[in-house]
This record gives sequence, structure tokens and C-alpha cells, in this order.
Amino acid sequence: MFDFQATVTPSKPNIAFWGPIGAGKTYTSLALAHQLGSRVAVLDTEHRASALCAHKFPALIAEVKPSFGHERFIEGIHNAERTGFDVLIIDSRSPEWDGPGWYLDKVETAQKSGVNVL
Repeated sequence: MFDFQATVTPSKPNIAFWGPIGAGKTYTSLALAHQLGSRVAVLDTEHRASALCAHKFPALIAEVKPSFGHERFIEGIHNAERTGFDVLIIDSRSPEWDGPGWYLDKVETAQKSGVNVL
């Protein structure tokens, strides 16, 4: 006979929203965030798009300029943890993909040098 015991382990969900421009990803993220916690922070790479919803969903918004790398995201995540935020929204990760020296550029450079990129 098996002795199964249910245990509750606290976890932090990672949720991603995908959709075209204007679909409501930022609004939905902020609405959900305020259901998950009261202290909400936003790392905003979308020209402060999250500020358009601030009247309904207050959040601390840190604007991140397009000329950054993934280290800035990691720094922002650690800062939000240290500061005691309940929820952190990253809106969005798109700038990491496009631009000189970023992921798509690295893939193109690798392909030109003969590296097979899947």
C-alpha cells in the first residue's frame, strides 16, 4: 500500500501573453497582477505603455530603454525581489530580439559564417 501525502509548496507562476499590437496584453497583465498581489512593478520596454492603465491598475513603472541586454532584465527581477514586490511584469522582451548585436543579429551573423542555426 502506498502512503501518499499531499503537500502545498508555494510557487510563483510565470505567465506569458502573446498577441498583436493593441490586443490588450498590457491591460490583461496588469489586471491579473492586481489579483495576484497588491505591490506590482513593471519593467516597461514599450515606451511606458503600462502607464496608460495606471489610473485603473497602479504600479511602479521602470522604463527600460531599447539599448540593453538580458542582464538588465535579470537586474530588474532581482531588484523587484529585494524591494518586496508581489508581482513583476516584464512588458516586453521583444527588444532583446531585434537590433544590432541582439539575438536575431547574432543568428544572422552565425549563418553568414557557415554555422547551421536551427
